[in-house]
Amino acid sequence: MHSRSAVLIGIVAAAILGAAWAAGPAIGIATANGDFRVDRASVSGNATVLEGSLVETGLSGSQLRLYEGTGMRLGSDSRGKVFRDRLVLEQGAAEVSARGGYAVDAGGLRVLAAPDSAAEVNLTAVGRIEVGALSGGVRVTNGSGVLLAQVVPGRALAFAIQVSGAAPPEKLTGVLTESKGHYFLTDSTAGVRVELSGSGLEQAVGKVVEVTGTLDTGAPAAESAAHVVNVISIRIVPAAAKTAAAAGIGTKIASAIASHAVIAGVGVAAAGAAAAVAITQTGQSTISR
Repeated sequence: MHSRSAVLIGIVAAAILGAAWAAGPAIGIATANGDFRVDRASVSGNATVLEGSLVETGLSGSQLRLYEGTGMRLGSDSRGKVFRDRLVLEQGAAEVSARGGYAVDAGGLRVLAAPDSAAEVNLTAVGRIEVGALSGGVRVTNGSGVLLAQVVPGRALAFAIQVSGAAPPEKLTGVLTESKGHYFLTDSTAGVRVELSGSGLEQAVGKVVEVTGTLDTGAPAAESAAHVVNVISIRIVPAAAKTAAAAGIGTKIASAIASHAVIAGVGVAAAGAAAAVAITQTGQSTISR
């Protein structure tokens, strides 16, 4: 009898240990003013978050603090799986403050907050992903690692992924420059620097241009460019827009010429200030920073 009990106890202990191992180690703490769910279980107040835990919020958002220093907030009616190095956002909105860098995967994109940076990510009801930079450097890439945007502090961009069919041509706007026989353009909306390949580019050096082309995944890009674009067509922007651009490359180009780009099959559009993506809940504002 005693030996049978010992066997049963051993089986139960092994099952518990196996379940704990499968769930992963503890990586942080989640807290909320109201009820929320962790791994489908309802909790109130606070709960331990394990590697890969699913956190779901209701009317009240939830704050998370990972042991290595990353701070995070999920907005109301949000859902995501939490890992040491990334959040897989499945619904709603999230804000991360990364002491050592952190990623948010959402809607097929990856948002990379550099060390000591803060970013906001929102999966909207219309199928867009909005990304705001609160501080530091925030990069957005697609699933293949192609750089789609560099979001600067105080700005937000909206991304729309083409769901089917061949990727549309890239469409970029910016000042064409030349260095050591190579031609470059930094898109005014996405902030991404690309190398251009094609004929007749020398005639547009120093001018604001709109470029349509295709991504060349096999060609190495020079001088820190994100990738190479084979130019299909290039159009010099009219003088009125060039005059506005001369007052300050970047935001003013975006407002005077174009507020969107297409990079690697993803539409990138200006979405105003980062506050447009701010996470709120009833009676509360965004996280204090």
